[in-house]
Amino acid sequence: MKMEAQMLSIIADYLQDTLFEHAFKRKQILIKVSNLYEQIAINLIKIAVFCQESTWKDEFETYIDKISRIKRKEYKIKIPAKKYYDELFEYPFEPVKPWNESYVYKLSISKEILKNEKYIKLYHLPINEQNVTLIHEKIKELIRNISNLLSERFFDDGRFEELSNEYVEFWIQYSKNLK
Repeated sequence: MKMEAQMLSIIADYLQDTLFEHAFKRKQILIKVSNLYEQIAINLIKIAVFCQESTWKDEFETYIDKISRIKRKEYKIKIPAKKYYDELFEYPFEPVKPWNESYVYKLSISKEILKNEKYIKLYHLPINEQNVTLIHEKIKELIRNISNLLSERFFDDGRFEELSNEYVEFWIQYSKNLK
């Protein structure tokens, strides 16, 4: 009886340590992901506002690649798509209304984007309710799809590249229709 109790205690300790270790690693990964959301957002908003690829697409892809490398390093840790989505979109971007107090609006008119002297001569979308809402929705769609890719066992680089290209192409075509 005493031997069985010791065995159960050892097994319980092992399970508790394993679960705690996984929970701790999961939390660490999510903290690293949340530390990247602003740079990801800035690059996606720059692509939308200036309707061009520039180096912003490469920077955006680099940040997502960092996240996928963190995921590969801790391959035993499973993180659901919803958690990635929450850290990359839900927490920073919501709520969207009123549009002129939204994260997209505030970031668009910030010193990193429209108030940056480097970008003064670049064409940009009018920052109005319709465009701010559209930017918000397109980023939401992209981040949802990327979150799904990140939650898969193997990150599909090809599909990620397609999603990234589609996002850039949408804004290029959208701006041509406005001119």
